[in-house]
Amino acid sequence: MESFAKVAQSISPCTLERAIFCQEEADVSDKERHAYQKQAAEDWETILINRAREMKTGAHLIIGLMGLKDANEFRRPNSGGTPAYLRVLRDIWWSNVEQGVITKEEFKNTNAAYYRRSEVELKAPFVSKDSKVLKEGLKLISIKMKDVPINPAAMVGKDKVTGTRSIKRYVNSVQAWSNAIFYSGLSEHRSEEERKVIMDQLYSQFEECIMCNPDDFIFEFTMAYVDIVKT
Repeated sequence: MESFAKVAQSISPCTLERAIFCQEEADVSDKERHAYQKQAAEDWETILINRAREMKTGAHLIIGLMGLKDANEFRRPNSGGTPAYLRVLRDIWWSNVEQGVITKEEFKNTNAAYYRRSEVELKAPFVSKDSKVLKEGLKLISIKMKDVPINPAAMVGKDKVTGTRSIKRYVNSVQAWSNAIFYSGLSEHRSEEERKVIMDQLYSQFEECIMCNPDDFIFEFTMAYVDIVKT
């Protein structure tokens, strides 16, 4: 089974001027979002072609990745497309600019090369008769979309010690994939120690936000499970 994080990851096609996550924030221009969408489509086709050349006839490729039920899901409030934790991370990072902890240039250089595809976008390489993916012998069997609930409030609702540990595990899970995004935005002229302090402060503030207002962080994200066969 292909890693969902690996498949969702995209080459960053442009610098986001006022945002970090291209699909999660209102401060992303249509031009910037279109650039990410175009790059993600090219990446998806490339991934499928490369996997096809490794597969034997009759073999199945099962891919699980974070997706969107439709391309506009991220625009709708409480849709699961704009989870609070991403907005909070972005706001904390911007507050570091206002407080002089990091520069505006460092914020600008903090971009997540990441794109969640809709069901239509996942199906696109299998639609055209001239598709390179179809020519490699791949056939789409099914795509299943499933909502996955995330509820930090339930963690805090336990006794204080258990709740604190649960929140720390949740923060660690977010940091595991997002740390490199924020770290890469920091200037290479900063010492390793200085960068570590900034990163530790980021996730410490993030944890405090969740502990203070856990209900704000309840959301659902969509997982897409794709079954493809080599014919």
